[in-house]
Amino acid sequence: MATTHDYGEQEHQLLSVELDEDESEEYPDSGSSNTLLAEEMALQPHAPTKSGSEMLTLTIGLAGLQSAYCSQFANGTDFLLGIGISPALIASVWIIPPLCGAVLQPLFGILSDALRTRVGRREPLVLLGAVGLLCALLVQAWGPAIANSLDASCDGSWPACPAKIIVSIFAVVLLYTSAQAVQVATRAKMVDECHVGQQLDVNTWASRVISLTSVFYYILSYGLQPLRGIELRMKELALISAILVVATVTIACAAGFQAPPAYRAPRTLPAKHLLERVSYYQQVKETVTTRMSKILVVQFLSSFAWFPYLFYISRYITEKNHDGGKIVERLGPLALFLQSVVHLITSVILPFFVSHTVEKSTLTTVSINIPKLDPVRLWRLSLAIYSACVAGIVLTDSTILMLALAALTGFCWAVTLIVPYTLLTDEFMLRNDGEHRRSTRSGVFLGINNLAITVPQIIAGLICTTIFSTVSEKHTNSLSNGMTISLSAGSVVSLLATVVSFCI
Repeated sequence: MATTHDYGEQEHQLLSVELDEDESEEYPDSGSSNTLLAEEMALQPHAPTKSGSEMLTLTIGLAGLQSAYCSQFANGTDFLLGIGISPALIASVWIIPPLCGAVLQPLFGILSDALRTRVGRREPLVLLGAVGLLCALLVQAWGPAIANSLDASCDGSWPACPAKIIVSIFAVVLLYTSAQAVQVATRAKMVDECHVGQQLDVNTWASRVISLTSVFYYILSYGLQPLRGIELRMKELALISAILVVATVTIACAAGFQAPPAYRAPRTLPAKHLLERVSYYQQVKETVTTRMSKILVVQFLSSFAWFPYLFYISRYITEKNHDGGKIVERLGPLALFLQSVVHLITSVILPFFVSHTVEKSTLTTVSINIPKLDPVRLWRLSLAIYSACVAGIVLTDSTILMLALAALTGFCWAVTLIVPYTLLTDEFMLRNDGEHRRSTRSGVFLGINNLAITVPQIIAGLICTTIFSTVSEKHTNSLSNGMTISLSAGSVVSLLATVVSFCI
C-alpha cells in the first residue's frame, strides 16, 4: 500500500510551534474542499515543482520494500505450508504484518518527525529498515536450515518442530518491523518535498514503482522452476529481493540527499520533549477533519476486504486448478503477474482521467484540471468491481475466467493505492495550513492513515484464524475451505465499503 506527498519546510524550532487560532477550525467538507485547497495554495509561498525523475527518486525506495512484500504474497503461505506449519497457525502468522503496522508505524512517524541528523530527518530510518529487511529475507529463506542447526530433530519433521516455527515467526516479525521504518520514512520524505498540486502525480509515481516491482518479481516467481521444492525457490527469490533492497535504498538515499531545510546542524532531542510529542490522541484531534474521518472509514473497510486476497489468492488459485488431479503450481504467481500488469497500466493512465487541483503558476493564480473522473466516484467504482471480481473467482471453475478476474483486480488495487491517499493528503493540507506544521506532522498524518489500514487487517486476520481453525484440519497442505470463506467475506465487506463511500 504507497503514498507520496510533499511540503516545503521553514526555519523554525521543532518543539516550540504554537497553534494559530484558525488551526483549530474545521474546514467545510465535500464539494467545497477543492475550492478551499485552491485558495490556500494561492496564499502560500511557491514550492519548487518536482520533475518526473525527481519524483521517481523520491519513490524508488518503495521498490525494494515491495519486493519483500511480494515474497510474502506470492510464496509466503506456500513456504510455511511446505515446512510443516499448520493452516491455523499460518493464518495467525499473517496477523503479524498489520499488527506491526498498527503499533510501529505511528511511532516511527513521530520519531522521524523529531529526528535531526546530518544525513536528514527521514534517512536514518530508511537505512536501518533496509538492513532489517535484508536480515529478515535471508533468515526466512534459510530458516529451516537455521532451525536444523539448532535442533537436529527438526530435519524433515512433520509437522514443523518448535525451533522451525520460532525462526519462521521471528523472520516475519523482523521483516514487517523493518518495513514500517522504510515505509513511513520514505513517504514522509515525499510529503516534505512536494507541493499540494503534485499529490496525484507523486502518488501515481509511487504506484508505478510498486507495480513495476511486482511485475518483475512475479515474472521471476512464475518462471523459476522449483528444482528441489519451494525452499529453493524461496532462497533464490530472497537473494533477488535483497539485491533490490540494497540497490533502490542506495539510490534513494544518495540521489535524493539534500541538507534538511528546517535546520542547519544536528540537535539532540531531549527525552522529555519526545515524550511530550507522543500525545497521539491530541495530535490526531488537531489533524483529522470530518471529511477525512469519512474517508478513513471507507479505507478501514477496504483494507479489511483486501487482507484475505493479498495473502491467500495465489494459493487459492493454485489449489482450485488441477491438471489431471495434479495441482498446477505456478497458476497463483501467474495470476499475480497479470494483476500487476493491469496495475501498472492503470497507474500510468490514471492521472489523465482523474480531476485534481494542480500547481499554481503564480502566487495569485491557480489552474485547475478540467473535471474528468471524480476521484471519490472512481474509488467507489473500484470497490464494487473488486467485490464482483472476488465473488467471481470464488464461484467460477473456469481457469481463464479466474485469471481474467484476478487481472482486473489490478485496476482496483491501483485506485486503492492512489486515490484515498490523495484525498486524505488534500484534507491534511487544508487542516494544517502552515508549511512548518505540515513538515512536523507528516509522520503523524501517515500514522493515522496507517491505523485505518492495519487495524482492520488485524481484525480480518483474527477472523481468518478462527475460520481456518474451524474448517481446516490441523496439519494439511490444503487451505481451500478456509480460503473460500475468507475471500467471500472480503467480497461482502468491499460491497459494504461501496455503500459507505456515498457518505464522503
